[in-house]
Amino acid sequence: MARKSENHDRTATALESHRDSRLRCHSGIRPLRNQSHNYGFSLIELLIVLSVASLLLGLLMPGLQRMRKAGWQVACASNEHQMGIAMSLYVDEYGEHMPYTWFAGTPAEEGGWGRKPEPGKMMTVYRGGQYSWWDGLGLLFAERYNKDPQAFYCPAHRGGHPYSRYETQWNVPDSHSIVGNYHYRGLSGELKPTHRYKGEYLRRRWPNMVLMTDGLQTKSDFSHQNGTNVLRIDLSVDWFRDANENIYNRLPDSGDENGDFGQVWALLDKKNGGR
Repeated sequence: MARKSENHDRTATALESHRDSRLRCHSGIRPLRNQSHNYGFSLIELLIVLSVASLLLGLLMPGLQRMRKAGWQVACASNEHQMGIAMSLYVDEYGEHMPYTWFAGTPAEEGGWGRKPEPGKMMTVYRGGQYSWWDGLGLLFAERYNKDPQAFYCPAHRGGHPYSRYETQWNVPDSHSIVGNYHYRGLSGELKPTHRYKGEYLRRRWPNMVLMTDGLQTKSDFSHQNGTNVLRIDLSVDWFRDANENIYNRLPDSGDENGDFGQVWALLDKKNGGR
């Protein structure tokens, strides 16, 4: 009788074990000892991922660069617009006279001496040396018409005059010059002395005249390469496209050389000439 009971228990245990095994099979559960996991990427998978990422980056980079340059162009135009407003306030207060610049030169009077114009130095906003003082566009800062020094610098500038070079000098100028990124016209040699800086006279005679633009001192100061923002005498700011590099090729390679600045300003005065 005892043996029969023992056999019955063994049979019940076997049936229970078989049932548990079937349940595990149907529910997807596997014994832990039979499981094997493979974590991470294989070398081939990793190479494929890197190749796809490189391809996508190559496709996106030109577009991102174009967007960045377009952003620089807009910020540059905003700077010039601020300059235009400041210049208008200056002209109103100073009897229609444009900001004076030493580098425009002085015509020789009869029996006297004149000073030769230096049109390539019109990016200078503060003259260092013996006659240290604010000059040209720098007078807009000195007279507090434009209080932001960074507005005198184009974000696309790639030459030797970034804002960081002169940042500490703006509020405490010393005997060293400060150079911005925008080129002031100065109007040297184009007008009679009595009319030289009269804004009202200029607006009547040359309604499309450009008062300032991106740097022209050297090729490296021409910030946008394929064109330039220009501030006209009516205070409008527009983009002058230089697709054929007619402006760029007339600029000197270094500051010690003379560029064809008269021809450059004449080209910029043509409102649609570079489009």
